[in-house]
Parts: sequence; C-alpha cells; structure tokens
Amino acid sequence: MVAERCWIQLGVLLAVASGTACQNEAAAARAEAAPQAVAADSCGSRGAPDCPLQLWMKATLQAHQRRHDYERLGAALEELAKKAPPGYASWAESSAQGAAAASRKDDAGVSQSCKSCHEQHRERYRKELRGQALF
Repeated sequence: MVAERCWIQLGVLLAVASGTACQNEAAAARAEAAPQAVAADSCGSRGAPDCPLQLWMKATLQAHQRRHDYERLGAALEELAKKAPPGYASWAESSAQGAAAASRKDDAGVSQSCKSCHEQHRERYRKELRGQALF
C-alpha cells in the first residue's frame, strides 16, 4: 500500500514537472512564432500580449537562467549582443558580459548584466522599438 502510494505520488510529480517543461516549450514556440512587428501600443502592457523582445527574453533568457542552463543562456546572450539595435551604446557589451558570466556559471553576474542593460536602454527601447522583433 505504501509503495503503491509512493508510485502514485512520483507519477504526480513527474506529470507536474512535464507540465512545467511543456509550458516552457510552449513559450519558446510562441517566441519563435512571434510576428516580425506589432503595434507598439498593442503589446507589453497589462492584459496585452508580450512585445516581441519581451516574449523572447521570457521564453529564452529567463527560462535558461531559471534552469541554470548556462551553456544555452550564454549562447542566447551572445546572440542578443549581435542583435543590438544601432545607436544603443553598450547593449552589445552588456550582453557579452552576461554571456561571460554565464560561462562562469555566475548567476549574479548574469543578473547584473541584464539589470545594467535594462537600466540603460529599457525606456528608450520601449519608446522607439517596442513593437519590432529583433529575432
């Protein structure tokens, strides 16, 4: 009876874990299927869908960081560095610093590079490029 209950509990745990993995995969699929551009005022606010870059960051960077998948996180940050919009000084540098921190498995360093980039560029990006997809 106890062994049977343990197997049932294990099955429930595996189902929950699979559901989480499926949710992450679904978010990644939505990011890949995101339109090239959307109206800036139709995304990103409460109740509206995420904007293209916002969706990509959640489905890619945040997902990899939560799973401590530093190899994929570093590769994604390197790709983000290559996609820096023209005129956004230090975007590529911040992303590259995050990639370097990921290669060291330095979670705090990754978070700091993201915070630095957001502090420097978020407001301007939202005004100028919010509805455009970088990927």
